[in-house]
Amino acid sequence: MSAVTTPGKTPGDVPIRIRAYGLFPISRRAYLILQTCCFTAVLAAIVWLAVAPPDTDAYRKLAETAPVTDRPPIEAFAKVLDHAHTILFAVLALGAVETVWMLCKFRAAATRNGRPPGDPAANA
Repeated sequence: MSAVTTPGKTPGDVPIRIRAYGLFPISRRAYLILQTCCFTAVLAAIVWLAVAPPDTDAYRKLAETAPVTDRPPIEAFAKVLDHAHTILFAVLALGAVETVWMLCKFRAAATRNGRPPGDPAANA
């Protein structure tokens, strides 16, 4: 069996991958792109809620006219919309903590493989 090599690259240039949540291997670059997209989406939702807040009173009026079995989900949805800013800020804060934790895992994996933490090949 022969190994396929890319010209100019050595086997040490293979990006370091860790198992995110023990499920799937991901490189540091892919993880940071994913986190950037997620943080951007959460920030866009926060801005959207600040510019055009949802009309929760309309949902509460709908719950009053709805059959008894349909009231709890509508009221719960109205409560979620009331606390959407708090929920999104909590998601943002927990995402930041998770990002720091994962970057520490990437640094530990780079150190285990004998690469300095700032090695560009480890980030590909």
